[in-house]
Amino acid sequence: MSIYRCHNTRAILEIQRVMFWGPMFSGKTTELQNIKRQFTRAGIRAEIFNPAKNTRDNELVSSHDGQTSSCIRFSSVSDVIDAVDRLQLEVVLLEEAQFFPALGELCDELYERAIHVFVATLNQDFTGNPWPHIRDLLHTFEVHQTWSVCSLCGSMKAWYSQKISDAEPDSDGNLIGDEEDYRPLCAACWHKNSQT
Repeated sequence: MSIYRCHNTRAILEIQRVMFWGPMFSGKTTELQNIKRQFTRAGIRAEIFNPAKNTRDNELVSSHDGQTSSCIRFSSVSDVIDAVDRLQLEVVLLEEAQFFPALGELCDELYERAIHVFVATLNQDFTGNPWPHIRDLLHTFEVHQTWSVCSLCGSMKAWYSQKISDAEPDSDGNLIGDEEDYRPLCAACWHKNSQT
């Protein structure tokens, strides 16, 4: 992964828009954390942003492999833009982007400011349907498909996040959870065991 920029003029010649897209437990958050470390080590200002709707994390983003990173909570496009301007950020990393329907508007605003954007998002909800605002942006990103290991057969091509708890989703149809609420399944096991 390379960024072309001139340290003297701060000119950015290539704007990156990268999406990590896959089921739960497939390493999407870890990808964001590693990218933030790489940019920080190179002296490039980068920050992870976490939607306020994601109640699983507060001031830290936690990956399923135990890594934690600082983050900025946000509820609106203006929250992110204000932080970008205040901190003079060059890279924005968006965690759990499926919980932020105004993602397209935000990405357009960041592009106008020549900000690199890296997004981590689930590929679909627990019913197997994609989020419309994510689906509509796929063609504007360099998409990296992430995979998990199927909890039932061990296939390394788990694509679905199956709900296994009795917890009820919120009014938007979302259920924010963890290992006690979801398991990754490959297509064959999903179709055999789907709750939808």
